[in-house]
Amino acid sequence: MNPIRSRAIARRLVAAGLLLGLLSPCLATAEAPTALSPRTGAPRGPLAPLEVFWSQAPDLNGSKISSERIPSLGVETEVANDFSSPTDTRVTRLAWWGGPFEWEEGDPVLTNFNLYFYDDLDCAPGTIIAAYDDVVPTRTSEGDDGLGQPVYRYEAPVSVPILGGQTYWVVVQADYHGSPPQWGRQQALESGGCATLVRGEYFGYADWVPASQIAGEEWDASQELEIETPTLEACCDDYGFCQMLLADDCIGEGGTPQGEGTDCDPNPCPEPDLQACCFLDGSCFLLIEQDCLDAEGVPQGEGTDCDPNPCEQTGQACCLPGEVCIVWDPQDCSDSGGTPQGEGTDCDPNPCGPEPEACCLADGFCVLYSPSNCTTFGGEPQGQGTVCD
Repeated sequence: MNPIRSRAIARRLVAAGLLLGLLSPCLATAEAPTALSPRTGAPRGPLAPLEVFWSQAPDLNGSKISSERIPSLGVETEVANDFSSPTDTRVTRLAWWGGPFEWEEGDPVLTNFNLYFYDDLDCAPGTIIAAYDDVVPTRTSEGDDGLGQPVYRYEAPVSVPILGGQTYWVVVQADYHGSPPQWGRQQALESGGCATLVRGEYFGYADWVPASQIAGEEWDASQELEIETPTLEACCDDYGFCQMLLADDCIGEGGTPQGEGTDCDPNPCPEPDLQACCFLDGSCFLLIEQDCLDAEGVPQGEGTDCDPNPCEQTGQACCLPGEVCIVWDPQDCSDSGGTPQGEGTDCDPNPCGPEPEACCLADGFCVLYSPSNCTTFGGEPQGQGTVCD
């Protein structure tokens, strides 16, 4: 046996927690997410045409290194080759070259493979992020190598999300088979990135070692990967907020995808069915009824509003940093860095500073802020007397 043969609550409790106001004269749009969720499964959302993003062509006269399982002999070897992408994406197809060696006419054809994707640990395979066992790829003959042994191109669909600028590893291994023949990955014409690594306890290298140590020369495995270009669509949450997401990311965040080709400008999200929700401290927020109940508030009924405040006032006005006023228990107010305004005080009118007005934040959400506080948080004041509803 030779190991070598030559040559990827309240869902939004009124803006940012203690702030009054909800939806909005502000255009509700948002940027796409910066990273794909680290999970495998079916490709997400409608796809644009695929493109090859990593290709290491084979040297058809180069060597093969064993990457296989032969249970009758206790052989298990793996050849791991690295790849990376400049942007967040999803690998949708893997192609690789290889073939049998120690092979003679009439030996069985090896058709089943295991595909393993790893993250990186200091230029070596780290943790498995996706595994495909007993895969039967398509197979195309590339002819014979310099020793008359067959070389094939194999292809299989996969679905592996990866992050831009990070290194990943892929292992292709011929699944359980008898001997002869052996099976190995084919050498690439050019090397790049981290060195291809090999491990196989049967041959005395239980930990990853450079393939060049076995081949006696610089050696990278040949492979090709293809990626999707995801299509974003409008995603609406229960409060009428719209952002552009992949369809299943939208669903995963509790939103409702609006369909292929939809956009957030103009906002396609329906107006939310809000009502006043009263809390024990006398504060009032406009919420969806179920969110009010989930937050242990008391819904005030369809069509109710927080202006004027319908909630029983058990607290007093509390001035928080940034001229924000909320009716709150005085001790809780002090503990949170606020200033209690005294028994019987209220936030209408606001005793903490200038009268609040509608403020459009960068994400398109609207809150009631004083002009200076709005600017501090990167928003645009809408003018005296403006509201968010």
